[in-house]
Amino acid sequence: MDEKKVRDAIETIKSNYPTSGYYMLCEALDAAIEALEKQLPKKPIIKTEKEVPRTHNLGRLLRFHCPSCGRFIVGMYETDVERGGGIANSLKGCSACLQAIDFSEYYTRECVDGDKLNENLVEANEMKKEIINCLTWYANRVAETVQYETWSDEYARKELKKTTHTFLEELKNHIDWDNLSDEECKELRFCRWDTDEGIDEEIEALKAGWEGSCAQKEGQSLDERIVALERTKGIRLIPLYLLPIVPIGTELTSIGGEVVKYGGGNIDKDIRFGYIAYGIKPNSEI
Repeated sequence: MDEKKVRDAIETIKSNYPTSGYYMLCEALDAAIEALEKQLPKKPIIKTEKEVPRTHNLGRLLRFHCPSCGRFIVGMYETDVERGGGIANSLKGCSACLQAIDFSEYYTRECVDGDKLNENLVEANEMKKEIINCLTWYANRVAETVQYETWSDEYARKELKKTTHTFLEELKNHIDWDNLSDEECKELRFCRWDTDEGIDEEIEALKAGWEGSCAQKEGQSLDERIVALERTKGIRLIPLYLLPIVPIGTELTSIGGEVVKYGGGNIDKDIRFGYIAYGIKPNSEI
């Protein structure tokens, strides 16, 4: 039954509701109204996990609860939302109280658009295929240096360097550093540093604890520190394997908010979980 018919049915029951007596009939009509109202989709209640490690590259966990009974229904990560959703379109409501729930904005893009993918998604899929091809070739060549036990360590290292150079040169043909989309950054395994909300929370905490802080004693300006933190919004940290093909002159932003023009050797290569402390900002218009 569509939403209009449900609302019409509820209105019909209410307009013909007994004004007095008929106790058992009134109970039955109340139950009917309640059951019909649960067919009208409501938005889910979303609860966000307070602390989720930045390094797992998934964002914070979103927990969806029934707006009627409060029951937990499903969970997904913020990055799923950015990619166009992550909930199967077969999920329509709460199995406990049978409340219909509107998950439409969280369904996968394929569920929302059907079999018709937009041009950007097709391009992203093509890029993904090329990346997989490159990585598969590279993995097989690296495996040779391990599987072929007759190779000397010196020869294996020589082959590994040559293979890595060939791999990066080919991969470079499929990356437009000036126009990388967020989806392409995900496929290349860039890491999101933090959510905008998380950075805003950090700024508020900084303001609250600024007086007497070590940073203040060292002569730092609160305004400058806030501006630096604002610069880190939206950055995607670069995986170490891609650093050799980052174009000279590319603008990079550090996790501390420092902005530099990449010069080939002017940044620290120290990594945490495979990522350097510098990143780029994806093209939001793609």
